Amino acid sequence: MVVGDDRAATDESVRRRLLNAAISIFNQKGYAATSVREIVEAAGVTKPALYYYFQSKEGIYLAILEEAHREFARCLEVCRQATGGVRERLSELLCTVHERMRENRGVVRLIYAVFYGPPQGAPPFDFERFHTALWNAIRALVGECIERGEMREGDTDVLSRLLDSVPWWAR
Repeated sequence: MVVGDDRAATDESVRRRLLNAAISIFNQKGYAATSVREIVEAAGVTKPALYYYFQSKEGIYLAILEEAHREFARCLEVCRQATGGVRERLSELLCTVHERMRENRGVVRLIYAVFYGPPQGAPPFDFERFHTALWNAIRALVGECIERGEMREGDTDVLSRLLDSVPWWAR
């Protein structure tokens, strides 16, 4: 193994430990009550490590949300490009979203707490991006189902709203 590969693996390990520690502590105490000291202690690193990767507590918070949004967008894109019947693809989309939520409970809890909870002084983030992306994916598949005769004709928005009742990261 090349020394540079070891460094990259170590860097990603430190970064991941910081993200996981921040998610856990933000969920336990809330954004405002969490200190950088608590995050780095839980991650087993020093403050300069957090500042190197994220510049600040705000930076790590935003990195958590941006990473969650990127992963969600990748998930939607994979489902969009899947082959097979549209109904099967629609079912797969909803099942995949549900499974991703289960796999990322800590991030989902954090998003719900910040979005629906009392103000915590957290930096602004456009949580509607999650819901809009899911809504657009569902709506497109429902429209395709109707066009192909795999679903009875009806108002695409109404049919999509019925399917969109799957709870997602934030609304």
